[in-house]
Amino acid sequence: MGRAEGAPTRRSRARNERGLTARRLTPEQVQAILVAGTFDELLTAIEDEYLECKRLPYQLAEEHQKHELGKDVSGLANMSARLGIDGGQILVGARTEKSPQHHADVVVGVSHSKSVSSIHANTLSRPDGDPSL
Repeated sequence: MGRAEGAPTRRSRARNERGLTARRLTPEQVQAILVAGTFDELLTAIEDEYLECKRLPYQLAEEHQKHELGKDVSGLANMSARLGIDGGQILVGARTEKSPQHHADVVVGVSHSKSVSSIHANTLSRPDGDPSL
């Protein structure tokens, strides 16, 4: 069975159409991209302890999607506490694919029909600083 037209090839999974290799972005770099609206700069970003990407919004009417959101937020919050960093980003509208050479998911597409949404995990804690939701 052949690949679908427009589907990325194995080679393009490690490099995007501009020839850029996969790379890790700092939280500050991700924030700057979001503020500037230059979402194509997210292409080839590697998901890590600061960054979680979702192609589609969470469907919170479905119970398993509520659990998925909770898992993603708690994962970022736990890693933040362990590393002593200030939260992380969940980007909605960024498609990823597994990258065996990076042992992580890499951003291979971003939504252009709507702007990429971002949830900063740290903003989900209570005002008194208690991280439980």
